[in-house]
Amino acid sequence: IVLRALLLVCALMSGIFEGTMVFASTATVARGTVGDITWLLDTDGVLTFEGKGNFAAYEAGKVPWSPYQKDIKRVVFQMAAVTGGDISYYFYNCSGLRSVNNIPSGIKRMEGTFKNCGRLTVVGSLPESVISLKETFKNCVEINCEIVVPEKVEKGDGAFDGCTSLTYTPVIRTDLITDMTYMFRNTDITAAPRIPQKAKIMEGTFQGCISLKGAPSLPLSLENMSHTFYGCTNLTTASAIPAKVYDMSYCYAGCTKLASAPVISSTSLQDMGYCFYQCLKMENAPSIPETVRNMQYAFWGCTNMQNAP
Repeated sequence: IVLRALLLVCALMSGIFEGTMVFASTATVARGTVGDITWLLDTDGVLTFEGKGNFAAYEAGKVPWSPYQKDIKRVVFQMAAVTGGDISYYFYNCSGLRSVNNIPSGIKRMEGTFKNCGRLTVVGSLPESVISLKETFKNCVEINCEIVVPEKVEKGDGAFDGCTSLTYTPVIRTDLITDMTYMFRNTDITAAPRIPQKAKIMEGTFQGCISLKGAPSLPLSLENMSHTFYGCTNLTTASAIPAKVYDMSYCYAGCTKLASAPVISSTSLQDMGYCFYQCLKMENAPSIPETVRNMQYAFWGCTNMQNAP
């Protein structure tokens, strides 16, 4: 009997008992509630949310699990839908976070939710209910997965700013975004997404996208194109400039492979400062609207330009 007992203990210690591995169970590090939702962080770094009520809103750095933000490796939502809520800045500065499953339907705001999550690589689907993605993935330098921007989204400025490993072009289904400032700045996308039909501001939208090769069609609502394609060194084509655009300062500056200037249809254009700065391959300048007031260094460094405007 003693011998059999010893053999049984040895089997358990080896992790083998009837062909099953034996693991030590994870322990709870911290737990609590945010609004109607329960949260729990375990020793494996998994932060789990349960419940069907509302997520409570918090300021950046003020969520209850902030003291453990460096320990969080994975986020799991155990529900498919909730009644509502705001998860803005929930995982702000969680430098060790690697993956997140599908975000529950019902959540409306996700501003800065994953901002500065430098090791985040995979995120599940975004809820159809979300209306704001402002700076949601800002500085997520390792993320590289397919992301769909839902139809109800109204704010998207800075959403993917600084996602330097992002090669998948996000799918934009909404037409409600008006401000696209820095939305894709410094990403590694090679093709531009569809631009929402109500977009007015595209300041720095694709700035520093060194792999971008072609410009998207621009909506008639567009007004500000300052720095839009600044530093897009592989951009070869440019779309026609709509009638309401008043600012094109630095718009194509540093686009060294841009061969042809865009047709400028604008009747409101005022600022073209540095617009085609160092567009080395551009041979012909576009026609300049009579409304333009500033052309400082507009064609500086265009060493191959043969015809002036």
